[in-house]
Amino acid sequence: MSEGAPVFYIFLVAGHDACTRMAAALAEIFAVPVHDVELYDGDDVTGMQDCRWDAPVLCGYQRRKGDLDWAFDVGLAKEVSYRPAEQDLAVLLARTMGVPLLFSGDVHLPWIWQVATANGEVAYARLDEPEEVGEGLKIPAVEIAVPQFPNADVLVFPELDRPPAVKNPWCPRPPSP
Repeated sequence: MSEGAPVFYIFLVAGHDACTRMAAALAEIFAVPVHDVELYDGDDVTGMQDCRWDAPVLCGYQRRKGDLDWAFDVGLAKEVSYRPAEQDLAVLLARTMGVPLLFSGDVHLPWIWQVATANGEVAYARLDEPEEVGEGLKIPAVEIAVPQFPNADVLVFPELDRPPAVKNPWCPRPPSP
């Protein structure tokens, strides 16, 4: 268990069928039966009344437009002992579901999020909120090429005073000379 790891996570996901795969992915990652993952429509107030709020893993979903199809709010009950860091869970979900997944990450700029890819890569992405009602979220730029965002420019973000993208964080880095 990571020290200070969250019990609540927010993810934005590309992939029309990601909602149908989220419960199974969460069940696999948290080693619980799929019926212990309560998937509920966060936009449907009447549906939320029927939600099983005492489930070990709660996952609200909201449909989105634009480059991202879904928003997910994942919450963990006290009995769930595995509480990965946000980036670790993002990478696990992206790999398990086979889709890129955005998370707020370690940058405190509202237009900069981090993206985890199905290949285990983690990079920064620019997120544009809609300017008009009915428009969707846009990803105009990423640090690495992400096939699901073909219209995004690949660039380094000058407003970040950090190293650029991390390629496959699950591989150990070679020792420094």
